[in-house]
Order: sequence, then structure tokens, then C-alpha cells
Amino acid sequence: MSAHIDVEALFAHADGVALGAGDAAHLETCAACREALVRLTDGRALLDEAREAAPREPDWAAIDPAVLAAAESTARAIREGKLKAPSRWREATFFGVSLAAAAAGVVALGSRPVAAPVEAVAVAPGRAPQAVEGPRVTRYEAQVLLSAAGSAVGLAGAGRSPLASVARLAEGARIETALGGRAVLGLRDGWRVDLRGESRATLATLTTAASEVVLDAGEVALLRGEGATGPALRLRAHGWQVESEGATVGAWRADRLRVVVLAGRTAVSRDGAAGLTVTGPVVLELPLVGEAQRRDEAARDGDALDLAALDDAAPSLRVPQLEGVTGLSLGSGGPLPAGLESLCVRTPATLIARTARGRMTLELGAQSPAWQRSPMVASAAPATPHAAPQRVLPSPPAPAATPEAPSLTAGQRATMAAMARPRVVRCLATCVERNQCAESPSGVVEFTTSPEGQTRLSRLDPSMAGARRCLEHESQFLHFPGQAAPYAMQIPVGGREP
Repeated sequence: MSAHIDVEALFAHADGVALGAGDAAHLETCAACREALVRLTDGRALLDEAREAAPREPDWAAIDPAVLAAAESTARAIREGKLKAPSRWREATFFGVSLAAAAAGVVALGSRPVAAPVEAVAVAPGRAPQAVEGPRVTRYEAQVLLSAAGSAVGLAGAGRSPLASVARLAEGARIETALGGRAVLGLRDGWRVDLRGESRATLATLTTAASEVVLDAGEVALLRGEGATGPALRLRAHGWQVESEGATVGAWRADRLRVVVLAGRTAVSRDGAAGLTVTGPVVLELPLVGEAQRRDEAARDGDALDLAALDDAAPSLRVPQLEGVTGLSLGSGGPLPAGLESLCVRTPATLIARTARGRMTLELGAQSPAWQRSPMVASAAPATPHAAPQRVLPSPPAPAATPEAPSLTAGQRATMAAMARPRVVRCLATCVERNQCAESPSGVVEFTTSPEGQTRLSRLDPSMAGARRCLEHESQFLHFPGQAAPYAMQIPVGGREP
């Protein structure tokens, strides 16, 4: 008769089968059998839970460390004399069972969420290895930074609501914009999702591991903020997947997705299959049937907004509606949608509207904001400071023969140049990084402002020709007070400060 209770009898007892009188009496006095029963009971609980839990992909990255830890623990116990080395014919079986048990513990633990690391159960003697916990995936909410012209959101269990009345959106929210509408959302790490008019999109995934937007119809821009970290933002549309690391515009038209990669690297694939990776600027067409095609055309975004003033940390402000708006801007910044309903911006700030009756202003942050007629030309001072440029390019003394409009004061001219210089710096820095401009560009960038306040690039030194497209794009966001005659503003680049 064995000195201890048979393992099969203990396992059956762990499953609820009563022991015989002799075995029950032995269990009361034998510590080794009681310890074995505890291990078998815990193992039975894990097996039962594994049967009930929905199967999930094992954490393969955690299995190898657990197996190695089990092997090292067993070898250390043998060296210290705590375990007897197995005989040669049992050696493979002994270690195989030990390692398999360790791996099984990791797989079992990986199939259910745990609040803290749980010790894996192993059959082999010695201390069981600790399960390696993978990176935690945290869900977050998107912030509504701008809403215009009756944009709406569909929320689970709540139907459709005006987007302007919602501050944050959870995963699964469906956004719709009407003709002339606009919706700008702030995602993690400084990402912006800019949904254009007559579009429908869903926030399919909002986690720290991955963020995904599904475009059903219309046009959306994915824009990465400066200094952003974390994984790329994914756009899915009718089987295609676009993973952007920079600035990308996707537009679904009839039977194809038009992708404009403005900057950065973008990976394109269909239905999870291997695809291609491109670096902007480039234009792609992704048909419903067929392969991706490059288009021989300029990669530009004609409907871009100046989003520099939008702030994720600022509260959402409602904007009273004003009829007959032909143009809207925040201070002297770039254009905003005429049907603006809400936006997140630091206060105090001033909205300026152009109407058939003249200019109107709205002081954001006031207790009861209301549109007021503005008899004076608005100041050129920016409503909110722009982010500091990534690279500071020194400038030589300004040329003496700079044309000026008589009604502009020295302070106004200095303010206008201060607003234009960061945009010039950003464009030239990007041009140098892409090896499209000389390492130390120098010369003059000239902008001309029309009597209506519109600004365009009028002259550029040939050494900076690679930055022309970027500078032309940035010039549309420079709006200055209208003058009786056009005003030419020169931004010198290179040399030394005066």
C-alpha cells in the first residue's frame, strides 16, 4: 500500500468525490497530501474557468518567458538539493510536463482580464513562475473641437443629437455632416479628424493601442499634431485600410477612395493583405475593384482649415447664429466655416464675420456673447498664440525698398510679419528635411495682401523653390486688414539678425 493517497483519488476528491475512510483519516495527518490536494483543486478551478471563457488569442510573447522561468526554477531546485534529479528515461517527460504546465498557465491567464499579475499553477515542484502581463489597452473619448452647419452624432441608445451639444464622443459614435457642414474632432496624441460636408464616418476604435475611423461617404482629413506620439491613425473605407503617420485626406467618391497624402508616411492595404507604403506628397486612387493607382497630380487640400487655434484643453463654446455670413475667421487667423456652431478655443478671443451689412464681431468668453457691428477694421493681433516653430531661421536686415501701405502703422507691419514668419519657418524646415531645399536657405519670401485682406505668395528666391507649394498653402491662412492699395510684405531668410 502506498504511503500517500493516490493522485487519481485526490483529483476525484477535488472534483467532489468523497474519499474512503482510510484515505480521509490519512489526509488529516499528512501535510504533503493536503498540499497536493490544494494544487489539484486550484488546477481544477482553472480548467473549469477555461472551459467557460470565450477563447482568445494566447499571449505568445508571455509564454516564452514563463517557460524559461519554469525551467530555471526547476534546475535551481535540483542544484540546491531540494529536488531529486529525474532518471534518464523520465527526463524528457518530466521537463516536458513542467514546461507545458507553465505555458498552459500563461494561456489560461491570458484568456481573461486580471486586475493584477496572478501566479501561474505548475505541476513541477518549486516556485511557480509569475505570469507576464502584457501592455494595458485603455479606451479614451474623442473631443468635439468644432461643429458647423447642423452636424449631428448618433449615440448608442440615444438616437441622433446635434454635435454642437456634445463635448466628448465614445467609441462607436457615428458623425454626419450636411451640405456646408464641418466637424473637427481631437483624438489622442494631438491627432485631428476633420470631417467635411456631406460626409458620414464612425469612430470604430478609440484605444491607446489603435485608433480607427470608418468613412462611409464623403471626405475626411487625418492630421497629426506636432510632437504627437503613439501608433498611426487608421482610416477604413469599403475594404481599404489607410494607416497614416502624417497628414492624409481621404474622399470616397462613387466606387473609389481618393487618398491625398500631404506629408508623412502612409501604408495602404485591402482586407488585411499586404499593400504598399508611400511618403507624401502623393495622390492615390483605391478602386472598389482593382489595385491602388498613383495619380500624376499635385497633392493639396483645397478645403483645409487653420486649426492652430483649436485647443483640446479649452472648453467648448457655443456660437450664436448670424444670417448672411460670407466669411468667418478667428481674429486675423484663417477662415472658419460660415455656419460655425461651437468650437474649443482659449479665451478671450474674437470671431470676425463678414456680411452684406459689414463686419460683425463676437467676443468669445463673455457672459452673454452677442454679435456686434464693428465700425473699425479689426486689429491684426492674433487671437491666440501659435505654437513655437520647430526650427528658428535667423534673418538678415530687411531690405530698405519694402513697399508699404500708408495707413499701416509700424506696429501693424511688425505684427503681420510676426504672424507670417512661423509659417515660413515651418515650410522651409520641412523642405530641408526632404532634401528639396539647401541646408541653409537664404533670400526673401514675399507675400502680397490685396485690399480685401487676402494674402498670396508673390515672390520666392530660387534657392527655396522646393517650399513653394507649402508656402502657397500657408498664405491662404494669412488674413490682414484691408488697405487702399496692395501691400507687399517681405520675410528675409538666412544671414544674421539686425
